[in-house]
Amino acid sequence: MSPSTSLTIRRLLLATLSVVLALIALALIIPRSAAEARVTQNASIQLSPNGVQYPGAAPCNTTLQACIASLPTGETINILPGVYTETITLNKRVSLIGSGSDQTILRASSGRVMTITGAAVDSSVVISGLMITGGRLAGQICPTYCGGGVLLTQQAQPLFYNVIISDNVAEYGAGIYAYGGPLTLTNVSLISNTSQRRGAGVYAQFTVQVTGGRFERNHATIDIGGAIYAGGALNVSSATFRGNSATQGGAIMAYGATTIGDSQFFDNRVDGGGHGGAIMVYAATTIANSWFENNRTPQLGGAVYVIGASTIDHSSFISNSAAVAGGLLE
Repeated sequence: MSPSTSLTIRRLLLATLSVVLALIALALIIPRSAAEARVTQNASIQLSPNGVQYPGAAPCNTTLQACIASLPTGETINILPGVYTETITLNKRVSLIGSGSDQTILRASSGRVMTITGAAVDSSVVISGLMITGGRLAGQICPTYCGGGVLLTQQAQPLFYNVIISDNVAEYGAGIYAYGGPLTLTNVSLISNTSQRRGAGVYAQFTVQVTGGRFERNHATIDIGGAIYAGGALNVSSATFRGNSATQGGAIMAYGATTIGDSQFFDNRVDGGGHGGAIMVYAATTIANSWFENNRTPQLGGAVYVIGASTIDHSSFISNSAAVAGGLLE
């Protein structure tokens, strides 16, 4: 090889190395998007090293309900992959950790999948790594016939993390009916739940905190708040709402101060004569860094309808439709 050829090769190698180092440095300093952060956070479910395995040794060798009943307060149950068909009541400080929402499936044997009740079930209790599905309730009295997937009552307020709640049916709150305490959802997805009345995905009497997750194809057929009905303050961050419907507030109906950040709303709609194709709020509302596209209503506020003061910052409204104010009306 001639000296000139060797020198040329060395220069090319040095130039290539410089480009690679620059790209690595750029990747380190560019902030991850909210979606990328959620993917990383959802990468795996860590079972508790100190938990009790179900199915496992007695008394956790029969039903999950028997396992819960036999354990002392403060314990964790690690649920192995599988489909478990039964109706569960959690009334003590015991966490339920599945192997992943696509692997550990709780399906109702009849009626509701899970009832969580009592102040003893506080925010230290974690419900994680599960799919909750197949709840079927037919009746108009709450809480008896509400919360096909999960009923939260008597001030129970566990943390839901990395859970899918799908294909449940009830009069109110087909996915979750939260009555008596705040509700915290982190990377929780509500998909294809159906109610006649309010909050097909989530019905919450008081405050709701949503971080991450997907709310898709939840339908309140003759009432309001397709994905979420919040009777109190609502805070939503880094979530996606797609294809939800109701007679008002196609995706969200809220009656307390509402903050929406870093979230996306696609193809939500109002069926009937109501307002707010994606969101309707009866209180002060702040929306930041969010995207609204192809939401619709036959009346007012194709994307958002606010009765109260509103602050909109760095948000986009694309191809939303309404009789008046396709984007936002306050």
